[in-house]
Amino acid sequence: MQQKLWGSLLLLGTLGILTGCGRSADQAENHSSQTSSKSANLASLKAENSSLKQQSSSSSSVAKAESSSATPASLWNQAKAAQLADFMDSWGTTMNQQYESYGPGNDTNYYGIAFPSEFDKIALNIDNQKYSAAWSDDGNGTADYDVVAIYCNSETAHAMGEILYLFAYVQQEPVVLVTQQTNGDVTNEGVHFRATENQDLTAGFKKIAEK
Repeated sequence: MQQKLWGSLLLLGTLGILTGCGRSADQAENHSSQTSSKSANLASLKAENSSLKQQSSSSSSVAKAESSSATPASLWNQAKAAQLADFMDSWGTTMNQQYESYGPGNDTNYYGIAFPSEFDKIALNIDNQKYSAAWSDDGNGTADYDVVAIYCNSETAHAMGEILYLFAYVQQEPVVLVTQQTNGDVTNEGVHFRATENQDLTAGFKKIAEK
């Protein structure tokens, strides 16, 4: 009787051990599966974050490139204007002439013509062709001649000896125009200008403009 009892107890113990091992194996497998799933999810999140960062970086680069291409480079600035002022003082001395600078808020009085205010009313007549002119702070504009500086000796010139210079860009190329016109129908015909023949003046402006 005792032998049968011990046999039954031994059998139950063995089954308990096997069941416990089975549960341990299941738990271990479940833990391993959960760990693998977490790792896979983490890897997926990292990949998504990396992709989003790359897309953001790419979008930022495109936006910067578009912004750069949409904004033309400045051709003229205050530093160049100051250099031109110094040059005109020196050049005027060699010519025994004295020139004053004019611009927005400080118009010329060249035989009654007020530039730059009247650029929109009076055209530039070059080789009998009329062209538009407009003041430009940076050399970029939509006129035929984007004027960045005006110099005239009307304050010190003798009678009928006034000279007016326009320093401008034409399709981003620097040019110096000059007129000595004293009369005429400027309203309908415009003011007659020509490119200056003074090589020192042309070279001096070009050197400053292309810096």
